[in-house]
Amino acid sequence: MTHVLNPVKSNATSTSSAGSGQRARGLRATFGGLCILTMVGLGSASSHAMVPAVDSDYDTILDGQDWCPADPGPTSSAGCPPVGVEITLQSRANGKYVAAERNYDAPNFGMLRARADSVAAWERFILVGDCRSGAGCNLWSRGTGKYVAAEMGYADADFGMLRARADVPSSWEKFQLAGDCSSDYGCSLVSMANGKFVAAELDYTGAAEGMLRSRSDANGEWEAIAVRMYCGAGCVIRSVAVNKFVAVETGYSGINENMLRASTTEMGMTERYEILGDCFNGGTCAIRSLANNMYLATEMGFSGKNALSLRARSEYSLAWEQYTVTGNCAEQCGIRSSASGKYLSVDTATNGIHAYMVAAKASTYGTRQRFQIAAT
Repeated sequence: MTHVLNPVKSNATSTSSAGSGQRARGLRATFGGLCILTMVGLGSASSHAMVPAVDSDYDTILDGQDWCPADPGPTSSAGCPPVGVEITLQSRANGKYVAAERNYDAPNFGMLRARADSVAAWERFILVGDCRSGAGCNLWSRGTGKYVAAEMGYADADFGMLRARADVPSSWEKFQLAGDCSSDYGCSLVSMANGKFVAAELDYTGAAEGMLRSRSDANGEWEAIAVRMYCGAGCVIRSVAVNKFVAVETGYSGINENMLRASTTEMGMTERYEILGDCFNGGTCAIRSLANNMYLATEMGFSGKNALSLRARSEYSLAWEQYTVTGNCAEQCGIRSSASGKYLSVDTATNGIHAYMVAAKASTYGTRQRFQIAAT
């Protein structure tokens, strides 16, 4: 196996300056100073209109291009991001984030490797399309401004190498997700070019260590990945109905301990979450509080005022900790509990400690069931 590569250059210390506001429309939008990253490239307004902001990582991608179209459409041009959901990929086998190696030379430019301890631009991808459908989806790298391809023309130990190098997605750039991405065991990426599972090559060494290749007939440890919404320092969930953030009530006790309430305008640790899975893509998600590192559970066994309330109290992601999403969470979306089959709703009719409690008890998707999700 021959790998003629430049030395690996970490992007963790790279710097870039913000540019003209013209380029921002397809990148991020803000509410209250937060960057909306759940959907990229959407320009439509809502009753809570988003204000464009500039992405400081973006100068490393544009290579001299100083603007992007306001409505980029399903594919990108000149390195501009397409419409999709911003995610990170993490290998379950070695715990490393997947990076696109921007500084490698051809024929290895943009090689995907499970090798990063933290997330910066090279470890962020935009998922375009429906990975659970027969049509599949594409992955666009924020690090290279290119789509990820499985190299069917490579041979031997490089066959099926994943590279973020395509300007336009075609058959080699189509993927699907298999398995439960919200579980503690992760899911797997499948290349539609050859029907193989994508593996992280943990027995490779040097600049090829952790290379991603589409080459496995079965999904095992090396094929398991964690898919997460990109949340920066943690995602916040805002209730559209009361214009407040959803917080974990860590000071409560008994059956109210770690209850969720849309009760604050602050953005501390009790308002920050990690979103694991692909609920934005037709799958399911588990939501973990960064305040106590516990997953949000729908309390199916509670009755009275606490019936179907949400609490951050589960160590593992199981049936009561699964959720799906309806709509675009960058603007407004509904979050449905897989356990109860009901939408999360904010209680605006009760006073006391149950005021603004979040519970999965609504059959319809109205104002009190609408939320926004943002990265901090």
